[in-house]
Amino acid sequence: MKCLLVNPRPKNNPTGPAVRSLTESRRSVSSSYVQPSLGAVHRALFDDS
Repeated sequence: MKCLLVNPRPKNNPTGPAVRSLTESRRSVSSSYVQPSLGAVHRALFDDS
């Protein structure tokens, strides 16, 4: 196996899919589920009652 540090892969041949823009991914995430507030998450994790 060749060392990847000595022989790096070509930059113009990506192995993964293209990354979507942050605003596009955020829009699709916010439309699919409701985000709980930070206070609600904290109470669920750390409240002893």
